[in-house]
Amino acid sequence: MGADRLSDFFKMIHLETHIGVSPSALRTQLSKIEVLLPQFQTLCEENMGKSPRKSVLAMDETFFGNFMILVLMDLQSGYLLLEDLAEDRCFETWHKKVTPRLESLGIEVNHAISDRAKALIKLAITGFDCESGADVFHAQQDISRWLGSTIKRKISTAKKEKDAIKTTKEQQDSLSKEDDLAEEKATETQDTVILFQKEYHANLRGVAEDIHPFELTTNEVKDSRQVEEALEQRIQDFETTVEALGGCLRTRIETKISEIL
Repeated sequence: MGADRLSDFFKMIHLETHIGVSPSALRTQLSKIEVLLPQFQTLCEENMGKSPRKSVLAMDETFFGNFMILVLMDLQSGYLLLEDLAEDRCFETWHKKVTPRLESLGIEVNHAISDRAKALIKLAITGFDCESGADVFHAQQDISRWLGSTIKRKISTAKKEKDAIKTTKEQQDSLSKEDDLAEEKATETQDTVILFQKEYHANLRGVAEDIHPFELTTNEVKDSRQVEEALEQRIQDFETTVEALGGCLRTRIETKISEIL
């Protein structure tokens, strides 16, 4: 990506108060990393031992020019277990590449995080015999797809009702008492749902802040308990919105947020 872009990114996520993120500092570190990485890999794997260990892994594909690279990471350590070129990203290709690697390191997967690609879900459930979890971005995206669209439809419906009443008023030069009440109700409904939409957007963005490793206002390091408590509060806030919209989506929101937890 380049040290300049990395520097910009680190500043966007407020790491400059904890580490040096200038382009020159990053270039120095990148040069050191390039030399040390092969040695680091050898050292880590020689000292891992042969006893089986359970791990939570993340998997995805990345692209470098015309090359596609399959990447498998141990989330607790951030260690890359696999980084290999591939012609495709189907289940069979993934399984063929990761199985011998995990067996050689004595790793048993007890949870696998990915985007919602079918091949990766199958790799977790069938290949690793474990649960498949969503990464945070795609969990947020899933919430947006159904809750965000539901709110948008309700706003659109209220607007159509108001427009219909307005058209009737223009045609008749006046409205009946019932029409006045209907217009007032449609306006109130639209305003209420717009308010819920603003709260929903704030909570959806807030998920990213909740899982940030540092508290953005104090720069203090967060622990897992703080993250879980913050996400639990998001669940309650989302539930309030869902119940206000009819309550029929409560179980689904709990399921989506539990994937993040």
